[in-house]
Amino acid sequence: MFLNEIEMPLISCTIGMELTGFSIDTDKIENLRQRLDRRKNELEQKFIGVNLNSPKQVRQHLIDKGYGGDLVTYLVSGQAQSTNKHVLKTLAMKTDVAKDILEYREVSKLLSTYVKPMSMQEKWTGNFNQCGTITGRYSSSKPNLQNIPNRTLLGQEVRKCLIAGTGNKFIISDLSQIEPRLYAFFSQDKKLKEIFQKGLDFHSAVTESIFKRTSFSKEERFVGKTVGLATLYGARPKRLKETLFNYGVDLSLLKVSQIRNQIIFTYREAANWAKHYEEDSRIRGYVETLLKRRIPVVAGMNCVNTLIQGSCADVIKVCMLNVHTGGYTIVAQIHDEIVVRIPIVYDNLDIWSEDIKDIMENSVRLEGVPIIADTRISGVWGKD
Repeated sequence: MFLNEIEMPLISCTIGMELTGFSIDTDKIENLRQRLDRRKNELEQKFIGVNLNSPKQVRQHLIDKGYGGDLVTYLVSGQAQSTNKHVLKTLAMKTDVAKDILEYREVSKLLSTYVKPMSMQEKWTGNFNQCGTITGRYSSSKPNLQNIPNRTLLGQEVRKCLIAGTGNKFIISDLSQIEPRLYAFFSQDKKLKEIFQKGLDFHSAVTESIFKRTSFSKEERFVGKTVGLATLYGARPKRLKETLFNYGVDLSLLKVSQIRNQIIFTYREAANWAKHYEEDSRIRGYVETLLKRRIPVVAGMNCVNTLIQGSCADVIKVCMLNVHTGGYTIVAQIHDEIVVRIPIVYDNLDIWSEDIKDIMENSVRLEGVPIIADTRISGVWGKD
């Protein structure tokens, strides 16, 4: 049913995205290219004799500077020296050397993958892989639009170079916290459902349940956001400690275990459901998504995560199909967000925005759990 009613009709939408693409603000992208080229050269001058694209040389340079001990990263199998992003972020709190290396990597990546190719074109199109992952989620390539950073200033500058073009605007609609919403629906955990029924933020609610107060630091919220859903997916304390450490939060294994236990206790209905679902799926041999797609269980698969990710794919694809058949031009689908292009000759863009928001929120219903779509109008993909 899903193949004939969703996947096959959606092919024309996927082809449309690949043919339409984003327009490029040529002046802005050229200005950005020049600035990043200059900055890349400035950073290289700080590391004469060191190839910043070589992890081995970078590691040796930091060891020579006396930071070898700071490169030790926590792994489930033991410890190792690394110059990965998470280790360098922690080291950057101590020295500008690590900051410069991180900046060089971001600038170099953006230049080679996005900025330079974009500066030679007036339209930016890529490949959208309709079943690009085992769960059925979209992926993109040539370029991978999903990998343009959304939380860095430079990443946002790149996104702002991708525009709707003369006479057009974008309506950008993102399914808010769809993963925990689906988790609440499948598990029917009363406390999880209550979070969304009251219109609250899942990550803040989890953080409050951990620290037993309504105000918390940025680091504490990060702990709640990182550990919350991962715990419900079944992550063990050592894996959670490793993840937190790699993002610059160093907690003892005992503290991580206490936090994990607190989340499991608070959302024990969800934790019990996950345990049984994981066992049942392995016996059954497949995971069945929200809209009854079957995904075979393979070695190493987290069945609960596969269920949620596969069901996310179901929801966004139904939304896309309904937006597409409603006559709208979809330019891109990134994670849980769709980008629609609208000619501004149409009066009252707010009406069209509300229509798309309504489609996104009501294409699929989750009993007891509302779906919310954050929707905005903009001339650029990046946030204004």
